[in-house]
Amino acid sequence: GSNNSVVVFPMEQVRGLDIVDGSRGNAVAGAILGLVAGAVIGGVKGAQLDDEWGGFTGLVVGAPAGLLVGALIGSATRSDRWRPVSIDDQHVRVTPRLDLRGFALTIPF
Repeated sequence: GSNNSVVVFPMEQVRGLDIVDGSRGNAVAGAILGLVAGAVIGGVKGAQLDDEWGGFTGLVVGAPAGLLVGALIGSATRSDRWRPVSIDDQHVRVTPRLDLRGFALTIPF
């Protein structure tokens, strides 16, 4: 059987509406995280060496390596870029999407 349900959101309770406006890469965030992780891991591993400069050497090697790996991983991942749209005087249209087993919400602006 079919299970039809309706959800109503009174406009007075809607505070805002954001839409996806493309996507962006995460290379900078990945580079920063990789730099920190590489510095910490490199410093800790280097400090375990018998050399008095081991911690520093590990930091110097680990930080740029982490930066590079983080930037590569970050650039390979994408995130949606959201932007707010006005909800005043909008005509909202809901249409079924049988191919997705859901619905589409259309708001012209």
